[in-house]
Amino acid sequence: MIKKLLALILFSLFALNTNAAVSNEKIFCASYYAFYYKKEVEKLPNDKTMHCTMSCYLAVKCPREEAYLIGYLKEFWDIFGPGDADWNDIRANKAGIKFAKLKSKPYCKSQCLKKYFKRPKKK
Repeated sequence: MIKKLLALILFSLFALNTNAAVSNEKIFCASYYAFYYKKEVEKLPNDKTMHCTMSCYLAVKCPREEAYLIGYLKEFWDIFGPGDADWNDIRANKAGIKFAKLKSKPYCKSQCLKKYFKRPKKK
């Protein structure tokens, strides 16, 4: 319960500090592309790679603020919904948004896989 209250407070502070008032026009682009890329991203090998890649894709197509906001909203939803809220997911979202500087989907995916997918070592 304390975790949920803390998350609610932190989310509220984020929204106030970034002027990221939740409105249809503020998250329209990111919402559209989140659904558009969902099936592709769900094929990735782990949760952090998925968060990183989706955030990167969104930041390539939409304003970065929208990509941040969608990532925070997803974790906020996980607090009260069936998901599992995790600060490391937010960190993976931020990493993905940083990778979006080159504005390339293939670069997003390759960098996120490099950062978050550790292949087992061959013996």
